[in-house]
Amino acid sequence: MPATAAVNVPAIEYVNVGKSFGNVRALNHISLSIRQGEFVAIVGPSGCGKSTLLSIVAGIVLATDGYVRYMGNEVNGPNQRVGFVTQKDLLLPWRTVEDNIRFPLEVRGQQRDADRRVAEVIEQVGLSGFEKKYISQLSGGMRKRVGIARTLVYKPDVYLMDEPFGSLDAQLRTTMHTDVLRLWRDTGSTMVFVTHDLGEAVVLAERVIVMSGRPGTIKAEVPIEMDKSVFRDAVSIQTAPEFQHYLAKLWSLIKSDEETHA
Repeated sequence: MPATAAVNVPAIEYVNVGKSFGNVRALNHISLSIRQGEFVAIVGPSGCGKSTLLSIVAGIVLATDGYVRYMGNEVNGPNQRVGFVTQKDLLLPWRTVEDNIRFPLEVRGQQRDADRRVAEVIEQVGLSGFEKKYISQLSGGMRKRVGIARTLVYKPDVYLMDEPFGSLDAQLRTTMHTDVLRLWRDTGSTMVFVTHDLGEAVVLAERVIVMSGRPGTIKAEVPIEMDKSVFRDAVSIQTAPEFQHYLAKLWSLIKSDEETHA
């Protein structure tokens, strides 16, 4: 699979995707195109298949029906071009910060210039001075930065983020939102972010995909027409008048689905 693709080729394209786990239908008739460089959030009730959508792109699970294209190529197995950041950081406690970040390069056999690359991303995510620390010596926010740096180090085209900040308190979460927005602007990467937090979706995304209850289908697509580059940080986005407008719109869509399935 090529590392790059023509700009007009979607980063991710779901074509009539369905997924069943035994007798349980998780996803149904998902057709969705995500542009290169776009930031998309996916929201919806628990069990609607949000995480499964990411896993199919990563090739961790395969679609039962339909197919997914990544940079124009059909995904038929593990997709090493994506970066997958989950709620559990899966860091190795016996390794230091820098050695945790180096680990994906070791697995991929990309040892050339590894020290330089690790040092670059440590500075990029604000972990300078903590290179030799062990994971047990870090705060929750620092652990999340290590997890993101471990993905950033091998330069993925697309970041798949599955509720990565769900376990953080509100203050840390807002700080991480600012960090992710900066990362997106600096790298030009495609971001697909699964969350239960509607406010988080509005702060981060250019477009929010609203899923229905299981089996998950796309109920609505809501463009977030806010220029995130003009805001200083995530807090300033939340205080903008447009924020409350989009939050209310998403909540009305989620609430109507809950009432339908009640």
